[in-house]
Amino acid sequence: MSTKRDDVDKIIFPHHIPVMSPEQVRAARGWLGWSQQDLAKRASVGVSTVKDFENGNRTPIANNLQAIQRALEAGGIELVFDGGRPKGVSVKTDSH
Repeated sequence: MSTKRDDVDKIIFPHHIPVMSPEQVRAARGWLGWSQQDLAKRASVGVSTVKDFENGNRTPIANNLQAIQRALEAGGIELVFDGGRPKGVSVKTDSH
């Protein structure tokens, strides 16, 4: 089951987890040099899930969104939020 992008703000996620935007996902993939196929494979989701989300056609179920976010974070990306709203992406820095 999926939800149209226009309805994404109406979705309630546990513990008010900020929801990443399609723009953040595209930017993060670009920074990492990953194709939609690369991200889908790393997140164990369908390519259509990534493609449809990035195009604003639908919002994946919470588990798939979380898998996409985890894959991007494992790749070294930090998603930036301001008051729970998507703001941008940055590259994680090594604290050593």
